[in-house]
Amino acid sequence: MNQAAAARLYLRIFLLTGIPFGVLIGLYDSITFARSMSAALGGLIAGVIFGALIAAFGGTRQLRAARQAVYTDPANPGLSQRARINLPRPPQQSYALAQQVLRTLLARITAEDAATGRITAQTPMSWQTFGETLTITVESATPATSSVLIESHPRLRFTAVDYGTGRRHVEQIAATLTDLAARGRAQPR
Repeated sequence: MNQAAAARLYLRIFLLTGIPFGVLIGLYDSITFARSMSAALGGLIAGVIFGALIAAFGGTRQLRAARQAVYTDPANPGLSQRARINLPRPPQQSYALAQQVLRTLLARITAEDAATGRITAQTPMSWQTFGETLTITVESATPATSSVLIESHPRLRFTAVDYGTGRRHVEQIAATLTDLAARGRAQPR
């Protein structure tokens, strides 16, 4: 990833976390202390400090996850991630493998459609993220091989940082599917 993309990532996180936090602190201080100028200044200072800390910590974690990327695009610092892999298994077996992998990830499967080869799941909320929506789409590349698209998107639109969690989940799913397909462990339901 180039320096400009990294700088944009840090700035985006700083603005999306620091401004709302500063406004909330400023409003709270103006209501509590009834001094509008000092409340605004306090909110501004609190927002700058909070935004800088979250940008430094969260941005660094996201960039570290991007540098370790094998299956996802390391130049994409965003929260939405995707990877496409080819498996040496027919689509039905790849679909069964995808179900297994999502269950071991502790993701709750919310929709399954074997006819289209699409599985949608949600991860739980944690201190790093409000949760993600994971989508795995299995398509036939040839009769004996499958093309699998793995996608992760934050469940909430206003999510500013996920500390690289979405990318790590996509990487983990892709690596596990590749490993299981190579070993031939498909257990259809």
